[in-house]
Formats: sequence, C-alpha cells, structure tokens
Amino acid sequence: MQVFQGKKFTTGKIDLDDTRFIKCSFERCTLRYGGGEFEWEDCHVGENVGLEIHGAAERARIVFNMFGLMK
Repeated sequence: MQVFQGKKFTTGKIDLDDTRFIKCSFERCTLRYGGGEFEWEDCHVGENVGLEIHGAAERARIVFNMFGLMK
C-alpha cells in the first residue's frame, strides 16, 4: 500500500485504491475510487474536489440504484 503523509494535493486525479493518506489535504482535484481498500486519517477536503468512481465501485453503484438503495 502506498502511503502519503502531510501531502497537499492541488491538481489532477488522485487514485484512492491501495493508498493510505495521513494528514493530507485536497483542493481543485478529482479523487478516483475503484472499489479497492484505502485508508484516510485526519485528512481535509477543500474546495473544488470531485469524486470519480469506476470499476467495481461503479458496478456496485449501478446495482444499488437498481434496488433504490442509493440516489
């Protein structure tokens, strides 16, 4: 698992899968999640941060929507 500690992410796309974030901050970027494990400890999400889901996470979202479990 890749580890980032005290890093400030300000642009681009950041993959969450298989990554540990400790005391990081995020602004003007996109967080990408595909359904893998990640750890998030004492992090801050600021302005203009988007979330992009793909892979297994996207397939789970579709199933949840089919059964009315997620909007």
